Amino acid sequence: MELETVNKLYLELSQVVTAKTARELELEDLLTSARAIAQRGGEATAWDRFDAAVARAGVGSVTAKVFKVLPSDG
Repeated sequence: MELETVNKLYLELSQVVTAKTARELELEDLLTSARAIAQRGGEATAWDRFDAAVARAGVGSVTAKVFKVLPSDG
């Protein structure tokens, strides 16, 4: 095999390996929405619709992480 052919195959393989799946793109979109919602304090948010979108993405509602307000948060 010529070096040029090997380089082209390597480039194509690296693009396939690093490509995001549809699920990854969906979860990234949901995280972006969640951050925007948090930044505006949850105002004007259709929580039921957001929760349904998260559930459709296969994300459960039980988590080990809790983000409660702490005394150090002021």
